[in-house]
Amino acid sequence: MWYGFGYILWHTKIIVMFRNTISSLLTLSFACMGGTTLHAQDSWTLQACINWAVLHSAQMEVQHAGNRIQDVNLRDASLNLLPSVSGSSSAGYTFGRSPDPATNTYSNTQYFGNSYSLDAYMPLFNGFANINNVRFEKFGQLKGRKETQKKADDIAVEVLKLYYDVLYCKGLVTLAQEQVDLSAKEVARMWRYTELGLKAHADIADAEAKHASDEYTLINSQNVYEDALLNLKRCMSWPVDLPLLLEAAPEELRNVVDVSVCADSLYITALAFLPKSEASELGVRQARAALAVQKGLLFPRLSLGGGYGTGFYSSRKDENGNLISFSEQFSNNASQRVSISLSIPIFSGLNRWSGKQRAQQNLRIAEANHNDLMQEVYKEVQKAVQDLTASIKAYEQALKHERARELAYKVNEKKYEEGLISILDLHTSANLLLAAKVETIGSHLRMNAQRRLLAYYEGFPLVTVDISN
Repeated sequence: MWYGFGYILWHTKIIVMFRNTISSLLTLSFACMGGTTLHAQDSWTLQACINWAVLHSAQMEVQHAGNRIQDVNLRDASLNLLPSVSGSSSAGYTFGRSPDPATNTYSNTQYFGNSYSLDAYMPLFNGFANINNVRFEKFGQLKGRKETQKKADDIAVEVLKLYYDVLYCKGLVTLAQEQVDLSAKEVARMWRYTELGLKAHADIADAEAKHASDEYTLINSQNVYEDALLNLKRCMSWPVDLPLLLEAAPEELRNVVDVSVCADSLYITALAFLPKSEASELGVRQARAALAVQKGLLFPRLSLGGGYGTGFYSSRKDENGNLISFSEQFSNNASQRVSISLSIPIFSGLNRWSGKQRAQQNLRIAEANHNDLMQEVYKEVQKAVQDLTASIKAYEQALKHERARELAYKVNEKKYEEGLISILDLHTSANLLLAAKVETIGSHLRMNAQRRLLAYYEGFPLVTVDISN
């Protein structure tokens, strides 16, 4: 029994090690086109899972709401370039001593007055602050779109990691079930050998212990698989009470990915479309526009104004003492005005200078972050190329190792039948074969993940659905 318990611990350790490896390696993905309609009975491809998760993500909805706010900000900044127009009207009775609008003299009288005015104001020059503010909001809008794509890619990365995690755990369940079936046959064979007097009862006990250990490993593998599947459902915002059948991941993208690609050329290609690099560059341009706005506030402001006014007064009468009609007064009382004003900022508690200094430091921060991101992207691309080359070699070596272990197990099986080795030696050989199969599955998934990573850097989209708000 001690041997079976050690095998269980070893198997569980393999699961944890691979899941940690997949979490660190699977950072980006490329897969074939898939649908996103909810059909629980269908097999879901990797691309279909990614598209579903992106379309139903609460994080994406928050990002879309932020983009809509940015659209409003850009609209308001653009409208600030137009003249501002306002109209007003007033009506009231005047009692007691007051200036008579008809004679412009003070008298004790009572009359009804009604006035109308229309005014317009337009800034002629304010250091181009309004124009630069439009540029600032425009860069913010474009940055929001790129951040939306980055958010979608981040969700896709998480789905990809969990998708491969489920496939790996499913592969372990399959291997565990095969081990249970083999150990069950081994128990039956030990009983036949014992009845024929070829083996001792101790061999039956060892075989049954191995079978019990394999059954425990199968149960543990099934639990790990269900847990991995539940994590994928949560990431996809998939109804937990509905089943989710996954289709096996496609084979390596041999016809798409160029394994011999140079890291420098791939880096240049990736910078042209990676949303995080574009968003970072737009952040720098937005910071420069913000600095230009603050500089513009230091300049004098020149503005042009104009207006039109008229009114009706019940005290205005003609030579015969008759009240002049509303239409005639509306025309006769009309007045127009034009004005130009110049405002020179002299002192306002250094608020404008402080705003400029803050904008300068924000620009330095944005440029530093952008440079750091560029280095990070280059490291990612270089690592992706190196990891793909290493994963291909590891997979080829794992296949050779598995074939060698399979051959060794068959040889040991014949030796055991001939009584040349003990049943514990046979179990050791079986466990080594199982370890080789587990490593083959893991290395194959890692290789496919790296191929998808490299395909993404080469320009193939990660998300294939419309994510615009």
